[in-house]
Amino acid sequence: MSKKKKNHRELLDKDVVIHYHMGFDRKDYKSRIDYITAEIEKVRVDFDHNLIEKNLASYKAHSYLDANKFELAIEFFQKQLTFMEKSDPFYLFPIQMLIRCYGEIGDFEKGLSWFEKAVNRFDQASGFDKLSCLQEYVHLIKKTENDFQEGYAYLINEITEELGFPKTQGDSADRISELSRINIKWNRKTSEIHLLKLEDTQKEISLWQNFIEECEVAWYKDYAKRCISGSKNRNKEN
Repeated sequence: MSKKKKNHRELLDKDVVIHYHMGFDRKDYKSRIDYITAEIEKVRVDFDHNLIEKNLASYKAHSYLDANKFELAIEFFQKQLTFMEKSDPFYLFPIQMLIRCYGEIGDFEKGLSWFEKAVNRFDQASGFDKLSCLQEYVHLIKKTENDFQEGYAYLINEITEELGFPKTQGDSADRISELSRINIKWNRKTSEIHLLKLEDTQKEISLWQNFIEECEVAWYKDYAKRCISGSKNRNKEN
């Protein structure tokens, strides 16, 4: 019998994931890993081998990261990458975490090496992924007391233009931090509207319209416009 081809989001029940994140002290990485490993093993026969191993490595890596066991986190973020296709839209995320971990242990050269690997894949990355990688690079240089290498400064303008961010001032590291702050702000506001799960279409549309008026990022404005269009279409269908 062939293994089922299930979406990775269905690998574990929602309650299992919530318990992993909320049911343990973050310092108790051993219990978190034992729990999630047991849950993943229960469904191993139903899923592709690489999908199982990728997720298992990811959960272990994050368990170690949350407990500040950075060397162990590095081992499993690297293992996670071995089970990922380079075309995976989330391929850069473990690399971002590797840059962060090497910053935490003060290894600039290895962190920089992973950042350079990320930059080499930027032709396939979204503006948001590029920004996340640059933010981890800033974390790395600050933790290791190194200077921003201005050869990467062009990426700031590239991201600003691609996503429609307002122009930022200051040195390169400060500009990246400001872009990240703005992104977090509007990402959070977007999530807040979605979490309301409004049944009142007009109220939802009104919230998105206010969002558009206040937001200074073109990408998020366009996203809000798509949400308004979707709400109107759903209203017509009903």
